[in-house]
Amino acid sequence: MRMISRIPLLSLVVATFSGIDYVGADCPNNWRGYSGNCYLFLTHLPMNWQSAWDYCAHMGAKLVEIETFAEDNFIKQNAKDFHFHDCFWLGGSDAVLPGVWIWATSRSHLLYTNWGPGEPNHIHSDNEHCLNLYYFTGYNTYFWNDDVCDYHCHPICEQPSIPGGSIFGRR
Repeated sequence: MRMISRIPLLSLVVATFSGIDYVGADCPNNWRGYSGNCYLFLTHLPMNWQSAWDYCAHMGAKLVEIETFAEDNFIKQNAKDFHFHDCFWLGGSDAVLPGVWIWATSRSHLLYTNWGPGEPNHIHSDNEHCLNLYYFTGYNTYFWNDDVCDYHCHPICEQPSIPGGSIFGRR
């Protein structure tokens, strides 16, 4: 078990010059930290939306709820880093009231969105009630897309980081 503590600035300077790595926000292994949260891009096991939601919940996290332009860019850049031209599940759905998109865990309305061109569109069926981050080849980037919830995408889980940081051994 790691010991987490608040580190004063002087300790950070000493740690930096003595070869000790400092991490400002603590995230579990394989999770990526950003703005007080940790994100897991599960790239080896595509699954349907409900299974993705359950998987994140089992880990004490939630399917990612993107709330700002900056967070969206962080998520898109990390998706690109995995060299996937595929899709990732986000935590949004309009299953309760079609056309009214909410974050499934927090039950809040989507205040920020980044829908792809023409989205949401229910193009494949009237059952496109789940939100994913989809790679739009013609635009060479990811956008939000409504999709059939049984489609298989990769989950992105989100959980708060442990504030204060920690010191991890020597380099």
